Amino acid sequence: MCDFSCYGESSEEWLALERTLPTADPDLPLSDIVRLANEEREAIAKKSMTELAHRIQSKDYSIPSRDGSSIQARFYRPLQAPTDALLPLYIHLQGGGFMFGTLDAEDAICARIAIGSKVAVLNIDYRHTPEFTHPTQWNDTEDAFEWVHDNMDKLSCDPSRVILGGISAGAWIAASLVLQRHLNRATDSRPPIAGQILMIPCLAHVDCYEPQLRKMKNHSISSYKQNESAPMFSLAELRWFTNLLKIENPDMNDTKLNPGNATPEQVKGMPPTVLGIVGLDPLRDEALLYAKMLTEAGSYEEKLSASARWDKVIEDGICWALSDPSPSNVLSSSRKGVLGVYNKYAPESIDLLPIKIVVMDTGIDQSHVDFDACEERIKASLTYVGMNTKDVKDTSGHGTHVAILLCEYAPNAHIYVLKIAHYKPGSSAIIAGSINDAVKKWEPDIISMSFGWPARDDEYDSLQKAIKNAHFNDVLLFAAASNDGANAKRAWPARHSGVICVHSTAADGTPSTFNPIVIPGDNFAVVGEAVEGAWLRHLCDEQTNQSCLMHKSGTSVATTIAAGIAAFLLQYARSNLSRRDAARLKQFEGMTAVLRRISVTIQGYNYIAPRLHPDNFFGKGKEFIDTSLRDALS
Repeated sequence: MCDFSCYGESSEEWLALERTLPTADPDLPLSDIVRLANEEREAIAKKSMTELAHRIQSKDYSIPSRDGSSIQARFYRPLQAPTDALLPLYIHLQGGGFMFGTLDAEDAICARIAIGSKVAVLNIDYRHTPEFTHPTQWNDTEDAFEWVHDNMDKLSCDPSRVILGGISAGAWIAASLVLQRHLNRATDSRPPIAGQILMIPCLAHVDCYEPQLRKMKNHSISSYKQNESAPMFSLAELRWFTNLLKIENPDMNDTKLNPGNATPEQVKGMPPTVLGIVGLDPLRDEALLYAKMLTEAGSYEEKLSASARWDKVIEDGICWALSDPSPSNVLSSSRKGVLGVYNKYAPESIDLLPIKIVVMDTGIDQSHVDFDACEERIKASLTYVGMNTKDVKDTSGHGTHVAILLCEYAPNAHIYVLKIAHYKPGSSAIIAGSINDAVKKWEPDIISMSFGWPARDDEYDSLQKAIKNAHFNDVLLFAAASNDGANAKRAWPARHSGVICVHSTAADGTPSTFNPIVIPGDNFAVVGEAVEGAWLRHLCDEQTNQSCLMHKSGTSVATTIAAGIAAFLLQYARSNLSRRDAARLKQFEGMTAVLRRISVTIQGYNYIAPRLHPDNFFGKGKEFIDTSLRDALS
């Protein structure tokens, strides 16, 4: 028997806000209530869109409905997404008690979700009460769902990565559709739904609530009783909104109407589910009971945590659902008035997953004895030279040298080898293709490019598109500045503003003479002179160099070391910082901010050397490190 009454306490933050809220006019006609509510929501969205509109593209659609009418919908796609990318799709169902809501009112939240989660979003403006009653809202959503799958090519979305979600009334419809698709999966020709996002959901008709109450320790501590007069949404208001649906004789065993009344057997194998739950809400218990049932059915780990940002719960939830998590059965909770519930069912903590680095160079000679210690961490390889895509044998020595440096500087990382040349890199189009393939096949955290071409911007269109695609997928790119001296420009791809350009220094931080000249902005540098690493056996004199090691210099060597430092930082963040901070560090802006924080300026270059930092960055203990990283990421 359950007792969730501890979540019904009002927080100090809410009590302070409540005193400032205006009271509603009880005598307003229903049409005026709808108009004023929609106008207020649209005004708020319009203001927010001033900061979002330039990052999104949108298009309106009219979707045929089964009754011969039409459903209006608005589609959003982040502008940073490559034009030819098949994006995951989040289908958004607005809240508002089935009565409020417009396409314009949802602009800001849909735009934020598209930008923050890197997905396409379709907002379905299902028809509202009181003009349209049950089951119109359910039917509209089903019709729109079918239209989506019939028009995947037009939307440029991936049919296997569709997530359904909504807020309040919209979450009710979403939960219903997802459950029905799950129950009918044996005869459903569509791909299974990839996940569901249920924010403050109603999961049972107010007159079908008895099965929920039977699960409670005592009826008097249920959210229907405890939050009967909740300030933002009371039980009377719930009944009023529900009555406008005009559902006659609702059946508590109807799972299409009451997904929360499903049995544990019926919910087995449900897709990844995220719930956002408000403690001071009559709807609280049915959502928590649904989460508990999913857990006990062997599908989910529940993690309840205070939600600082509403949109962030949705954004993170979508990303998590798309990560193909695996089930476990652990339930933890946080005693807060407002809850963000993440059903994160990972077999091991996602924060402990190893960093994945792609090294693009001349291949490797994996028979070298120095690779024995990291042989298991070299996970895959591919070549873009010659006909045999699996032949990554190094014939120049450079790739072997930098690969062993990665093994040493990123001791826990998984390494993926891309051979893009025998000696010098091929065309920019080949490099662009290899970047795109690496991002798609291996989903890396970092790509290290120890090479470059002369800086002619007009020749690198395909490469710029590949860099944009890597950015969109939160892949950090490191590239060699150039070895042509201070009179030369930075090379491509290091010249691109979205690539972390790496210069070289001597062991004491003195900038190398072969670096390009300092330019405004970041000029990151690490040691790149006389760096020892593995060399090809047939190029070594076995009598004088039995270990077959070579000392190499160049920004290409420095690039590999910088990528290794970044891998260490990412691994540290995953293990010690919040998921949000770790995700920020995986983005270009976050990583460059932290690299600045741990560098010292020498002759205009940002020398990355934590031990030489005035604060001795990694010498003051975890508390100092964590605080410093959070400050940099903020």
